[in-house]
Amino acid sequence: MSDKNRALLFDSIFFLGLVIFSEWIGAKALKDFYSGYYFSISLLASFILMYRWGIVGVLLSVATGIISVLFMNHADLGTLLIYGLGNAGIISSYFFMMKITKQKLKSETGLTIPYVLVGYLSIVIIRGVIMAFMGEDLLSACFLVLSNEMLNIIAVTLFTTLLMKQKSIMIDLITLYQNQEV
Repeated sequence: MSDKNRALLFDSIFFLGLVIFSEWIGAKALKDFYSGYYFSISLLASFILMYRWGIVGVLLSVATGIISVLFMNHADLGTLLIYGLGNAGIISSYFFMMKITKQKLKSETGLTIPYVLVGYLSIVIIRGVIMAFMGEDLLSACFLVLSNEMLNIIAVTLFTTLLMKQKSIMIDLITLYQNQEV
C-alpha cells in the first residue's frame, strides 16, 4: 500500500471515528438533558476531509447521515433516506471548492462562508425534496430542515473558517502527494 493510500485510509478512519463520537455525544446529550434539539457539528469532519482528500469528504458526509440515524430513537427507512441521501448535497461544496481552487479558498477566508453554506443549502433542499416525496409540503419541509440545522450551520461555518487559518489541519494532501512533498 502506498504512503498516499495509507494516509487516506488513516484520515478516513480517524474522521469517521470523530463523527461516531460526535454523534454519540449529541444523542446522549439529547437523551440526558431532554433539550428537544439535536446539536451536531459532525459535518465539520466532512468539510475538512473534503478539503484534504476531495470527493472522499462527500462519502463521509453520507456516512455521517447514516450514523446520525443509527443514534436516533424510532428511526425508519424514510429517516435514513432523508439523512443519508440528504447529506450527499455536500457535493455542491466540493464543486464550489474545485471551481475557485483549494489555494484560493485557503487564502481568502471570506470564501469559506459560501463553501460551507452552499453545501448546507443543498443538504436542506435535498432533505426537503425527499420529505416532499414522503407527503410533506416542499416549502414547509425545507424550512423545517433549515430551522433544525441553523445552529449547526452557524457552528460548522465558524469552525471551518477558523480551521482554514490553521496550517496543520486544512492541507491539500492530494496535491502534496502528487508533488511528492510528503
